[in-house]
Parts: sequence; structure tokens; C-alpha cells
Amino acid sequence: MLVRSDRSLTVPLLELLHAVSGVERQFLERARIYPHTANWLHFPWYPRSRGGAFVLGSRIYLKERSLAGTHHTSGPEHSASLLLLAHEVGHLPQAHRFGMNGLGKIRYAVWAAGQYGWSALRNGPTHAHDDAPLEREADEGRWVLGKLMETIARTERRQDLSDILALEDPSSMINWLAVHAELIAGLRKTYQANYLSRP
Repeated sequence: MLVRSDRSLTVPLLELLHAVSGVERQFLERARIYPHTANWLHFPWYPRSRGGAFVLGSRIYLKERSLAGTHHTSGPEHSASLLLLAHEVGHLPQAHRFGMNGLGKIRYAVWAAGQYGWSALRNGPTHAHDDAPLEREADEGRWVLGKLMETIARTERRQDLSDILALEDPSSMINWLAVHAELIAGLRKTYQANYLSRP
């Protein structure tokens, strides 16, 4: 399980996401996970077969498939939802910069639309989303977690991370992160050098 009944992130997941993304704990503690149908636009509008998410304020709206994966303890849906959340939490500090009230949320949405529009002009419509600066900034956690999972799969049981997340025991996650701290720091440095320094 990645999400508690009150829609908050489990504490082990919070610690993991903080480590791989650098997002402050206060933003992660306030984050709540909702189905995409809970926002009046029902955004994002991806096909039913895809996952997807959208951040507004401290709420992360997930498509049904991605939301279902947060309730698994292992398997491909669980991994996909874990990686998606590692990306989406990167948008929380961005949203916070504009304020958490209604006006701040509107300002954030307009700013994000402008980023995508500018990216479309610079990178073409195919790369407009992924190459937008706000997406590259937010994607650090997903990239680092993905590379971390690949690396540990070669050296230890990949299931160990899923097992620790399922335990909902913060101390087990903190210990696991301490063992992998050097690797995580190196991956974050690599991501920042290769993706955040690009214009």
C-alpha cells in the first residue's frame, strides 16, 4: 500500500520520495491522493488504458489505473504507480510557490500551461510535455527511483523495497535508505547535471 485511508502517503513512501526527489517532507505530508474524477475538469484526459496524474495545490489526481496501483503491495501496477508518484510529488513545490488558495491554484495552472506552450514552440508538439522545464524539474524523483530500482535489482532482491513499503514501518525504510544513501545521492547529482542544466 502506498496511500492510507485518509488519502495521505504512507510514512515509508514519504521517506522514500523525500530521498529520491528532494521534495521537502512538509509538502509530502500535506499531499493527498484523489481519483481524477474528484476535480471538476476530470483532468488528466488520457485514454482509459493509460495511467496519468495531475497536481493542483497539495492534491494529486490519479487516473483509475494509477490509483488502483497504489493499493497493491507488489507487481507492475504497484511499480508504475510508485514511479508516477515519484514524479508527481516533484510538482508539489512548484504549486506551493504560487500559493495554496484558489487564486494560487489558478496562477499555477496558467504558469504550467505557459511552460507547455513555450516548450511546444521550442521542442515541437511531440516533446512539448516531457521537455517542458517544469516536467524536467519534477521528474528527478521518478528518474532516480527508476535507476535505483534497476541497480538494486542486479545486486539484491527487488522485492525488498516493496516489502519495506508494505510493512509501513518508517524505521525499516530509513535504514534501507541509509544503506543506499550514497547511490541515491550520486543518481540525483547525475540527473541534475544531465537534465536540469539543459536550457
